[in-house]
Amino acid sequence: MQIRTFVVTIGLMVAGFAPRAEAQTKWERVPLPPPYDNTRYLDIFFLPSNAQYGWISGHNGLVLRTTDGGMTWRGSTTPVTAQLEDIVFVSEQVGFCSGMAKQEEPYSTGGVFKTTDGGATWADITPTTINNGQTMRFPVFGCHFTTEREGVAVGGGCGAPQLFYRTHDGGKSWIIAWAQEPMSGVSHAIPSADGNWYASSSGYVWKSVDGVQWSKFATTGEKYWQEGFAQQGNTFLTATSGMECHGGAVERGDIRISNDGGKTWNTTPVPQQMFGTFLLNEQEGWSCGRNAALYYTPDAGATWVTRNSGIPATAHLDNVFFVDKQHGFVVGDGIYRTGYATISQYDNETFAHIAGLQVTPQPVTKQADVRFTLPDAQFCTVTVTDMIGRTISTLHNGELQAGAHTLQLDGASIPDGSYFVTLKAGDNIITYKITVIK
Repeated sequence: MQIRTFVVTIGLMVAGFAPRAEAQTKWERVPLPPPYDNTRYLDIFFLPSNAQYGWISGHNGLVLRTTDGGMTWRGSTTPVTAQLEDIVFVSEQVGFCSGMAKQEEPYSTGGVFKTTDGGATWADITPTTINNGQTMRFPVFGCHFTTEREGVAVGGGCGAPQLFYRTHDGGKSWIIAWAQEPMSGVSHAIPSADGNWYASSSGYVWKSVDGVQWSKFATTGEKYWQEGFAQQGNTFLTATSGMECHGGAVERGDIRISNDGGKTWNTTPVPQQMFGTFLLNEQEGWSCGRNAALYYTPDAGATWVTRNSGIPATAHLDNVFFVDKQHGFVVGDGIYRTGYATISQYDNETFAHIAGLQVTPQPVTKQADVRFTLPDAQFCTVTVTDMIGRTISTLHNGELQAGAHTLQLDGASIPDGSYFVTLKAGDNIITYKITVIK
C-alpha cells in the first residue's frame, strides 16, 4: 500500500466466551455542578507519575480537570467546539486533546488542542492547509503525545483517505501521511514500549516505526467501527460497534483481543455497542459501551464478566481508566468511580472542600440561593441558626441524591442580623456565615 506524505507548518492559535454476570465492583456517580452534570464524556486520563492529576474530555469542547485524585473537578473548553475523543497529558501542566466535528457540523469544529497550564486554557494546534486562498482544517479524531514535542494524531478513512499526522515540535508543524483503505475510519493512535506507534481503524491495526510511514499491521476481524484501543506487552484490546464508519448506526458490538502481538484475534460478541477499553496488564482488561455495558476479563479475554453495579441500565459509557487495580473511573453519561471513599468516610475538611457550601447574594435581602454538592446520596439537614445556636429556619430535612443542590432561603422572614447556614450530612457538619439586611 502506498503511503504519501507531506509537511505543513501552522501558527499556534491560542474469543472469547459470552459474557456472564458477576456481582462485583460497586460504582458510584461523581457529583458535578451545572453545566458539567449534563454532558456526555468521552475520554479520561490520569497522570502516571502523579495520580492526583486527572482530566476528562467530552462533547462541546468540554474538559474537566482534578488535582485531588478525582474528588473535585473544574471545567474549561477548547477554542472551537469538538467531540473530544482523546485526552493525554505529559506533565502536570502540558497536555493535548483532540476530537472530531459533530456529524451535523463541518470539519472546522474538530481539531487538536494543547494546554500549558494544566487544562485551564487551550490553544488550537490543528493541522491545516491552504485551499483557494482559504485555511482548511484537516479532519482529526484521536491523538497521543509522549513528550511536550513528540506526538501523533489520526483521522479520516470514511469516504476519504486515512490520515496520519506527526509532530516533533508540539504541534507547531505537522508531517501528514495518508493511505487508501476503503471505508475504514481511523480512531486512535498509541505509542508502544518498543518504540513503535500503533493505530486503530475499522477492522485493522496499523503500525509505524516513526509515526510518519504507516502500514496495515493486523486484521482484527470484520470491518466495524473500532474505537477503544489499548496495549500491554503482547496484548492488544479493542472494541467495535455499528458499521464501518458509524458506531451508533446498528445496535451491535464486540470485544477483540490478541495475546500474541496482533497475530491472531479472539472476538467476543456482545449485545451492546462497545466504545472503550483499558488494560491493567497482559491478563486483566476492561471494556465499556452503551446501556451500562462494562465488562472485565481476568484471563486475557478467555472470559468476560459484567461489573457495572451502581450504574443506571440506560447509561451510555464511552471509556474506562484505572489508576490501579482497585481505583477506577468510567465516563459517558456522567462520571462513575470505584474503590474510593463514600461520603461517610470523608473527614470534615475534605467534605467541606467537596460540598462547596455557598449562599448568594450576600448580604441577604429577600431571596437567596443556598448551593452545595454531595458526593453521595445522604440524609441531610440544612438549617439557619442565630449566633447563639437557636434554629431560625429549616431549609431541608431528608434524603438528597448525589450531585449539585440549590435551596431557597427566605430572607424577608428573618430579622436583620448575622446567622449561620449549617449543612449536616452523615457525620459531616459545615457552616456558612450570612448577614441579613433589608
